[in-house]
Amino acid sequence: MKIRQYACFALFAILTVAAPKHTFASDLAVSQYGRVTATLPWAVAVEKGYFADAGIKIDHIISGQGGGTTLRNMLASDLPYGEVATSAALAAIRSGLDIVIVNTASDHIGEIALVANPKGTVQKVQDLAGKKAGFTGPKSTSELLLRLALKEAAMTGKVELVGTGGFGGGLALLDSGGIDAAPLIDPILTLKPDKYRVIFHFADLIPRMTWLVGVTTRKFATEHPDVVRKLINVHRRGVEFIYAHHNEAIQIYAKVWQQDPKDVATYFPNYFNYKGEWSPGGFDKEALSKMSDGLQLIGESDGPVKLKAAIDQQYLDKDLQKPFLEGIVMPTRMVKVVQARAAFLGSIFVVLELLCRLGIIDRVTMIPPSEMVAALWDIVRSGRFNADIAFTFYNTVAAIAVAISVGFFAGAALHAVPRLRRMVDPLLSAYYSIPTFVFYPLLIAIFGIGRTPLIIMGAMFGVVAMIVNTVLGLDHVPPAVSRTGSILKLD
Repeated sequence: MKIRQYACFALFAILTVAAPKHTFASDLAVSQYGRVTATLPWAVAVEKGYFADAGIKIDHIISGQGGGTTLRNMLASDLPYGEVATSAALAAIRSGLDIVIVNTASDHIGEIALVANPKGTVQKVQDLAGKKAGFTGPKSTSELLLRLALKEAAMTGKVELVGTGGFGGGLALLDSGGIDAAPLIDPILTLKPDKYRVIFHFADLIPRMTWLVGVTTRKFATEHPDVVRKLINVHRRGVEFIYAHHNEAIQIYAKVWQQDPKDVATYFPNYFNYKGEWSPGGFDKEALSKMSDGLQLIGESDGPVKLKAAIDQQYLDKDLQKPFLEGIVMPTRMVKVVQARAAFLGSIFVVLELLCRLGIIDRVTMIPPSEMVAALWDIVRSGRFNADIAFTFYNTVAAIAVAISVGFFAGAALHAVPRLRRMVDPLLSAYYSIPTFVFYPLLIAIFGIGRTPLIIMGAMFGVVAMIVNTVLGLDHVPPAVSRTGSILKLD
C-alpha cells in the first residue's frame, strides 16, 4: 500500500511539473496563511475582490509550513511572488537563489509564545536545560525567535531544538511527549489558556521586528514590474481595510481561520494595538535592525546584515520608499565562500599560465591554459564535433533520468519495507567499491555497441546515490506529518 502511495505521489509530481503553464491565473504562496494573523490582508483581498480589481486571477493561496517551504512553493508557481519569513528569504539569497525582497508584510511578531505541557516540570526557560524544544521549520521565524530567546537566557547549547513541520506538528509532539516545549499562536493560545503553560511571550523580548516580507525573483520583477506593484498594492489595500473596518475584518478572520466569531471577538481586538502587525509595505529601520541582531545572535550572519543588496524598494508606492537602507548589504558567508573559491581557481590558472610561458613547464608536458581555451573555442566554432557533443549530451540526460526514476521508486520501496531495507543496506554501502566499468563489455555483448550500454553505465553511477538520498529524505519527514495524515484519513 505504501509503495503504491509513493508511486502515486511521484506520478502526481511529474504531471504537475510537466503541466502546461498559463498566465497569471496562479497559486500565491503565503507562509502560514490561515494560521498566522499577519496573513489576514490576503484573506481580505480574496473576500473583497482586490485581486480581480488588479487584473490578477489567483486560483489558490498555498500555506507553507514555515522556513523554506513557502519559497519552494513560490518558485514552483507560475506566479513567483510570495510572502515568507525574512530569515528564510535571507537564507535563500545567501545560498545563491535569485530572490529579492520587495515589501514588508509584518513588523510585529504578534502573540506567539513558547508553551509547555501544564502537567510537566517546565515552568520557565531555564527548566528546558537538557530537554527538547520545537520550531516549525529550518530558517523559519520560530527557529530564529527560539534561538534568540535561548541566547538571551544564556541557554544556548543546553536545549535540543527539533523541527516539527508546523505549529500543529509541534503541538502533536508536545502532547505525545516527543518534545517539552513548542511555539503556539492564537486562537488556541487565548481560547484554551489552561491547555498549555506559557513559558514566555516572544514579543516581551522583541516587540518590533521585520519577520515577514514579500519576495519575488529578480527575473520576474524585471520582466513583470507592474504585476509585482499590483500584488504589493493588493496587500496594502487589505491592510488598510483591516484598520478601517475592524468588525468586518474580524468576520473575515473567523471565516478563513474557521473560528467562532464570538470567540474571535474576545481576543482579536488586541491585534489592532500591535504596531506593525500588518504593514502597508514600507521598510522600518528599527524593525530591520532587530532582525539583523537576531540573525547575528543565531550565527546566520558574521556581522550586521546589510540589506541594501537584498531589498528593492522601486515597486513600492512613492510614499513608502525610504532612503535608509545604506546603514543596515549582504556580503554573507556564502558570497564570501564563492568569492574565495573563484579567487583560488583564478590564481591557479594564472600560476600555470606563467609557469608554461616561462618554460618551467615544457610544452610537451602542458601547453598554457590560455591556448587550451583558444583551441577549445576553435573546435566548438568549427562544428566538427557537434554530432559527438549531441550524442554525449543525449546519453548523459537519459542516464540522469533513468537514475532519478529508478532511484526514487527503489528508495521509496526500501523505506516502505524496513525488512528489505535492512537486507539491502550493506549492499548499497559497498556498491561504489565495485569498478562498474567492468560491466561495460557485458553490456556490449547484450545490447551491442551504441547508446544503450553507455546510458546504463551512466545510470549505474547515480542510481545508488539517488536511492540512499531518497531513503534519507523520507526518514526526515517529521512524525507529526504522518500523524496528521492519519487523523485526516489520508491514504
